[in-house]
Amino acid sequence: MNTLSHHIWSFSKPHQLKGFVPSDCNGALWERTPPPESPDFFDRLLGRWSGASIVSGSSERELGAALERLRSALPAELLHDPMITVWMADLQRLALLYAQAAGTPPRLHLLLDTERPCQRFHADNLPLRLVCAYRGAGTLWLSDQNLDRRLAETKGSEERDFVLQPGDARQLREWDVLMMKGRRGSSRPLYHKSPPPDGSPSLLFRVDDMVEVA
Repeated sequence: MNTLSHHIWSFSKPHQLKGFVPSDCNGALWERTPPPESPDFFDRLLGRWSGASIVSGSSERELGAALERLRSALPAELLHDPMITVWMADLQRLALLYAQAAGTPPRLHLLLDTERPCQRFHADNLPLRLVCAYRGAGTLWLSDQNLDRRLAETKGSEERDFVLQPGDARQLREWDVLMMKGRRGSSRPLYHKSPPPDGSPSLLFRVDDMVEVA
């Protein structure tokens, strides 16, 4: 394990995430390389499918059942594509990774979203959230050095008030995984936002504990 900009916990294997939640880091990053077949598969999928929201129990069996329901709802012409199996296995891997880090909450909310509505830097009112962009531009986030937290928490403030260097915002690549601490998980939650819409295909996977309190 090492840290990036003194606030991001870097890992490449699930067991290396141990210690992240009680640490001072407000995010954990797993940089990954997409399978070569991934772009074509997701482009074909997104031309026929509009995303899904899945609620699951925290056990591996209940999660597997929820993902099987998702698989059965996908376009029939893609169900025999080898990437389906790769993708389903990865969804399960990341959901279990979240459950491990969060202490296995009683239920999980898994969202596969083709819309990217959060266009302003913000911190989630949750303990923890995992995101992975399977297709399209990834989530943007701010390092501690690039954020004026006092102004960010001031009602009515604009991004130009609290983002110190807009051009230095960090961004996930396709298949990268980011686990973000929210307001209920850290006194220094990770500020992030969706990338600007550019008309290209986009699919974000998000795992959290179901309900974000406004």
